[in-house]
Amino acid sequence: MKHSHIISVKSLSETLDKATQDRRYRYKWLLESCKTQGSLAQTNKPDLNIIPMSLNTFKQYANTYIDGGFQLIDNLRRDVLEKAGKTKNTKQEKSDAISEKVRSLSSQLELAQKQKAVLQKAYFELNEIALEAIANSPHQKRLLDRHNELYDKYFSLRVVGDDE
Repeated sequence: MKHSHIISVKSLSETLDKATQDRRYRYKWLLESCKTQGSLAQTNKPDLNIIPMSLNTFKQYANTYIDGGFQLIDNLRRDVLEKAGKTKNTKQEKSDAISEKVRSLSSQLELAQKQKAVLQKAYFELNEIALEAIANSPHQKRLLDRHNELYDKYFSLRVVGDDE
């Protein structure tokens, strides 16, 4: 008999027992392993000294080294699944969470639109000031013309004709 298998079976039994008694359900990783007896035997959690083994080996060690044997472990496995079923969100809770997320995203979108409007207003006011200052300088006039070309290229609406 392998000492590591003995430790693994005992550790898994203790973990299952703790998982059934824990009101906060901190053992979510165990839920996937509890779906079948075979997946429970294949649980690999080295930090808890739980190593995978075949189901027959697992049953043999459990029956030999656990009070109550494999039947106790199987009952604990089912209890963990039952407890997890009771802690899952209902459809209403999921719907409420989705509604809250939609409201949050809507308010973020509204804020972004307001910020965009403020930036556009500031840009046009700054542009107006610049136009007044540029009127007397030929060099600045060329820079303004260049700016206007770029602005038209990126931000203006253009109608595409049949010849384009």
